[in-house]
Amino acid sequence: MASAAMTDRRPPDARDDVDWGDLIGRMARADETALTRFYDGTSRLVYGLAVRITRDPAAAEELTLAVYCQAWRQAKAYSPARRSPTSWLFTLARSRALDQLRSRIRRDQGREEALEAAGGLADARPRSTRNTCARVVMLASPMCGPSRR
Repeated sequence: MASAAMTDRRPPDARDDVDWGDLIGRMARADETALTRFYDGTSRLVYGLAVRITRDPAAAEELTLAVYCQAWRQAKAYSPARRSPTSWLFTLARSRALDQLRSRIRRDQGREEALEAAGGLADARPRSTRNTCARVVMLASPMCGPSRR
């Protein structure tokens, strides 16, 4: 028989069994156990978001770890009056993932410029770069729902 937590499809901050805001408060007081519980309870969701944005499992794994390091450092700045715990966490993850995509685009554009200078290959930009550009635009706009993607 599956436990209620395993079959509960509600977002983590809507569940009754964990007080994510309390864990963030404890993280702000340097409670490593709270960070471990917060990570264990939410990391799959953060990783899933990171994979969806970056489309790169290895990059998403690194990004997920960086998000929890950032959450640890910024836990004192968390305000439950401004947003829910998972909204705060997902904002950190989304921002990092989009920054990573922008960095990848700049790097790819630098390569494209080098190709142009080397041989006049102006249209040598790979399709993946064009797709990445489109993904950044779509994911950067919270008003762009799944039906518009």
